Amino acid sequence: MSIIIYNKYNQSCIYKIYCKDYNVKEFYVGSTENFKDRRNKHKTRCNNPNDDGYNINLYKFMRLNGGWENFIMEKIINIWVYTADEKFQEERKWWDWLKPPLNDRIPYLTNLEKKEYDRKKSRRYYNKNKSKIKKRNREYYAKNKLKTLLINKPLKNNFYNVWSIPVK
Repeated sequence: MSIIIYNKYNQSCIYKIYCKDYNVKEFYVGSTENFKDRRNKHKTRCNNPNDDGYNINLYKFMRLNGGWENFIMEKIINIWVYTADEKFQEERKWWDWLKPPLNDRIPYLTNLEKKEYDRKKSRRYYNKNKSKIKKRNREYYAKNKLKTLLINKPLKNNFYNVWSIPVK
């Protein structure tokens, strides 16, 4: 006898949103635990200007190409997973395979990908705000000059004295 443990991810699925017009090749791939609720959320975001997601690129594209009524949302596959991470990993496999042009974000990032993404994001932020950051650093140094000198001075001047081994 086997015991089946149900959780909200057991009924997850990978889905695709694409246009009824075959000349429009762009599509979107996503995952959800509740297909009906997710379809309603996509429809609301596409049609309701007061919704927070109204200006997301996917919904802008949909409105430019006939609106929600001109698109189909269908399940690609039902998946049996136990956690959100597993669900997003499965979505990532489909994302890598299908390469959906309307997806703005990668569904699941490995630790290495996260590190690289954060590095690039930090670099972009620094380049965009270089003068502001330099000004803030100069102000901090001027305000905390004595503290900075006291912290760094012993390390600079006494490095060999602190780490040298006395000879007898």
